[in-house]
Amino acid sequence: MDTKRTKTRSTPGDWLKKQLVPRAYDRHILFEEIFARVAKIFRLDDLLRYLAQTMMDRLDLSSLTILVKHGSVFEVMRTAGNVNVSGVPFPVNSSAISHLRRNARPTILDKGRTDPWRMLATKDEVHALDRLHAQMLLPFVGRTGLVGFAALAQRGNRGFSLHDLYLFRELGRHVGLALEAAMTLEDLSRESAHRASANRELELAREVQERMFPQRIPAIPGATIAGRCVSAQAVGGDYYDIFLTVDGDICFALGDVSGKGISSALLMATLRASLRTLILDNDLSPTQLVFKLNRLIHEASAENRFATFAVFFYKPRSRSLTYVNAGHNPPLLLRGKEVIRLESGGPVLGLFPDCTYEQETIQIEPGDLLLVYSDGVTESINPAGDEWCEEGLIAAMRHRRKGATAVVEDVFKSLQVFAAGTPQPDDITLLAFEADGIGKRSQGALEVGQPLPIDLPEEIFLALE
Repeated sequence: MDTKRTKTRSTPGDWLKKQLVPRAYDRHILFEEIFARVAKIFRLDDLLRYLAQTMMDRLDLSSLTILVKHGSVFEVMRTAGNVNVSGVPFPVNSSAISHLRRNARPTILDKGRTDPWRMLATKDEVHALDRLHAQMLLPFVGRTGLVGFAALAQRGNRGFSLHDLYLFRELGRHVGLALEAAMTLEDLSRESAHRASANRELELAREVQERMFPQRIPAIPGATIAGRCVSAQAVGGDYYDIFLTVDGDICFALGDVSGKGISSALLMATLRASLRTLILDNDLSPTQLVFKLNRLIHEASAENRFATFAVFFYKPRSRSLTYVNAGHNPPLLLRGKEVIRLESGGPVLGLFPDCTYEQETIQIEPGDLLLVYSDGVTESINPAGDEWCEEGLIAAMRHRRKGATAVVEDVFKSLQVFAAGTPQPDDITLLAFEADGIGKRSQGALEVGQPLPIDLPEEIFLALE
């Protein structure tokens, strides 16, 4: 039986397949290239520049506007083509943004259609959408939600096929992830730069604060004195001072400002400056001085800020020590086996404008050791969470070397052994004053450490010999 070969006739559908399938394939490959490229761009400016150039040139667009979320609005970051919409923000609670966030897919803009979200839009929002001259809103969706969107139009106002909508949806997802990563990196870079700047400022503040502590210690006939402060942060609120007064007394003080950080350091600087200024008025008694100091601190600080404070005036010739304790931990006077707590004074500085204070004068005996300290010393903790307490401080005072500098070193060493590397929550400050035997004299120039360069009367020098 003879068979006849039948000739296949082409149809219009076959021609369309030959023409359209390769184009769809090529367009798919193009989008895949864009997907891969945006995943490798980590700088926000570079990413936006690439998107604007590539989408305009290779996707045959006539206009493009890219908006990115900044705080509570979506702002224009890039425009291309025949559009000029700089300064057109979309609030996060606007109807268009709410629709893109819920829908998370390309939205076709057709004035002939009555979409619910357009009906809910305000006049300003409708006007802003019209200025975009867009056929489509393409949401950029990241892991955290909507991070931006693009308003775009094709050349010749051609429509978008279902395949186009699929590809653009995938593009929105890839760009959303890339935008999210780039914005996070930019935020981290900005935060890092800000932190570096803040660290430089803190370092400068620390250097300034260190200069506020005594740089040179005045020599004291028959006694030694030394201090040390270790801040829990870059700057702190603890303060100590040692200097020679106008009438030849040795003034030393220790204060502890409430709180930590820059605010405490500023109040500490105010306390130091106020004390040294008031000392120039040698007609003030210690109680009068602390009374005025309290007023100044009250005026310079917030309602919840205060400072504990203890100030001492030592007369080398008479070996008498007068002090006022303004709410500070009682300084410890070790006299042989006896421990005397110096508590006379009044309330802390700064809480109330008018406070009364008492002063006390004691006679210093040979071998007396006075230790003034901030609460960071006795509240230091070990790995178990136990505090060093006053007992630990007194034990360290009993087992120390002679001389105020050695006392401070030995107490700090004992504290470090107890803490065993545990970070301490508060500033730690010590001020040690130790009396030698009668007739002994410390080495050094008497006049250093004065609050201001002044000439002392000759009889003061004779009295201090």
